[in-house]
Amino acid sequence: MDLQIQTSLYHVANRFRLVRMGWLLAAFWVCLAVLFLLRGLGNHAALSWLGYAWLASPFIVGLLWLLSRIGYRDTKWVATQVESHFPDLKQRLITVTSPATESDSRFLRKSLVRETMQHARSHDWQSTVSTGRLLGAWFVQLICLFLALSASVYSSSQRQATSDVARAEQAAALMPSLSVDPGHIEIERGTDLVVTARFGGWVPQEVWLIASGVDSNTDLAKTPMQPSLSDPVFGGYLKRIENDLSYHVASEKGDSESYRVKVFDYPAMVRSDAEIDPPSYSNQEKKIVPDTKRVSVPEGTKLTWICRMNKAIAKAELVDQDNNVIPLSASEADPLTYSATIELQESRRWKVKLLDSDGRQSKVEESLSAKVIVNKEPDIRLAVGGDLQVSPLQEVLLQAFVRDDFQLSRTGVTVSLGDSESVEIELKGTRQTKGADYEVSHIVDLETMNAQPDQLLSYFFWAEDTDSQNQGRRVDGEMFFAEVRPFEEIFREGESPSSSQQQQNQPGQPQSQNGQKAEELAELQKKIISGTWNVLRRETRSRRNVTQVFRGNANSHDGSNGKACCGDGGE
Repeated sequence: MDLQIQTSLYHVANRFRLVRMGWLLAAFWVCLAVLFLLRGLGNHAALSWLGYAWLASPFIVGLLWLLSRIGYRDTKWVATQVESHFPDLKQRLITVTSPATESDSRFLRKSLVRETMQHARSHDWQSTVSTGRLLGAWFVQLICLFLALSASVYSSSQRQATSDVARAEQAAALMPSLSVDPGHIEIERGTDLVVTARFGGWVPQEVWLIASGVDSNTDLAKTPMQPSLSDPVFGGYLKRIENDLSYHVASEKGDSESYRVKVFDYPAMVRSDAEIDPPSYSNQEKKIVPDTKRVSVPEGTKLTWICRMNKAIAKAELVDQDNNVIPLSASEADPLTYSATIELQESRRWKVKLLDSDGRQSKVEESLSAKVIVNKEPDIRLAVGGDLQVSPLQEVLLQAFVRDDFQLSRTGVTVSLGDSESVEIELKGTRQTKGADYEVSHIVDLETMNAQPDQLLSYFFWAEDTDSQNQGRRVDGEMFFAEVRPFEEIFREGESPSSSQQQQNQPGQPQSQNGQKAEELAELQKKIISGTWNVLRRETRSRRNVTQVFRGNANSHDGSNGKACCGDGGE
C-alpha cells in the first residue's frame, strides 16, 4: 500500500480514536459522579477510598487513552468508512488497500493508486469523522467531568457536616468535665490569644490546642498545652492572630466544642495629606503636601485635609480646641479616603475622631495642626538719614529697609520742603541677599529744590501691599526732619569767646537769649509734629490726615533765624 494513502488513513483513524476517547472519559466521569453521590447521600464507609479517586484519575485517564489507541488499526475498515463517505471513489481505495496478487497488472495498480491520491488531495478524508461528532463527544465529556466535580464537593460537604455533628456530640459528652476559656471571642488583629482548659474528675496526659480555618477543615496550628502545677488546668496560646479562625482542645478523652475567634481592627488614620489653596495676595500656587500632619499657611488659605483610613469608617470628624466639629466626608472614588476643607483665619489644631460600624473608637488619637502666618503690615526701618542739619546746596542720601511677609506692591518716599506741596516719589526696591528686606534709597538735591536757610525739610518712607481681604494697604514710616542751615555757618571746636567779645555782646544779651529760646521752641515743635504724626499713623492709618497735620505744623516753622516760632518774635 502506498505510504501517502496509509498516512491519510492514519489521520482518519485518529479522529475515530478521539471520538472513542471522549466517550470513554464521559463514561468514567459519570461512574465517578454516581459513586460520589452514593457516598454523600448514604455515607457508605465502603466508599471511603473515593477520597483518593482524584489522585488516581490521571492514571485512569492514561489507561483509557492507551485503550483508545489500540482500536481502529484495521486499515481496510477505515478505507471502507472513507468509501462510504465518498462514493465517488468507486471502490478504488478499498482496492489499493487490499494485498496485490500475481495476476494484477502493475501498470493498472499504479494508475489506480495515482487516481486515489488525486482524490485524497482534492477531498478532506478526515471529514469522514465530522467535526460536530468529534466536538459533541468531548463536550459531553466536559459536562460529565463537571458533574463528577460537583458530586465530589457535595460528598465532601456532607462528610464535613457529619464530622461536625460527631464532634459536637463528642464535645457535648465531654462538656460536663471540661471548660475552655475564653470560648468565643473577638480580639484585635495581630494580638496573641491565651487559652486555658480546666478538666474535672480526670486529668489527661496530653492536651493539644488546635486552630483551624473558618471555612476549611485544615489545621493551621497544633500546639501542646502545658499543665499548671497540680491543678487540672492546661494553658496554651496562639501567636499573632491575623485572620478569623476556630479552635478546640483535644485530648485522648476526646475533643471540646469548636470556638470562633473573630479579629477586628480599631479605626485608624494611616496617612494624611494637605491640599493648600493659598489666597491671591500671597502670590503662591496651589499645592499638595504629602504625608504630613502639620502645615504653615498664609492667612485666608483654604486647607483640605485628605485622610486615608485603614478601613471603612461609620463616622469621621475633626474637633478643634474650641470643640468645633468638622465632618470628614468619604470620597466617591476611594471609600477609604476622607476629606474636609477649612478656610483658615487663625492657627488651629484638630483631633481626629473616628468611629467604626461596631462602635469602636480609634485606639490612638491622631492630631492635625495648621499654623497661620498672619499677613502683617510692611515694616519700614530707616538705614541712612534721620533728623539732620543740611546746607542749601547739599545732596542728602535717604535710605531704608522695607520688609513684608509676602509681596510689596509699591514703595517710596514722600518729601516736603517748607510750605511747598509734598512730593511722593515711588522707588524700586532691591532685595537683599540675606533676609527678606528690600533696600530703597533716594537722593534729595536741595539746590534743585531751591532750599533756603531756616527751611525745614520733612520726609518719610512708605510701602504698599495687599491685606488678607485682598484690599490695598499702605503703611507710612516714621517722619524725620532736615533743618536747612545758613551756608556760611562755621563751627569751631574748643574755642571760647574772649573777654572783649563778651563785653561787646553784653548790650545785645537779650537778643542772644531770644535766639536760644527760638531754637529750643523749634526743637520742641519738631518733637510735637513727629509725635502727632506717629499717633495719627498708628491710630488712623490715613495718609491724608497725617500729611495735613504735618504740613500745617511744618509751615509754622518756616522763617528767618527761627523767629517765626517764637511767641514774641522780638528784635
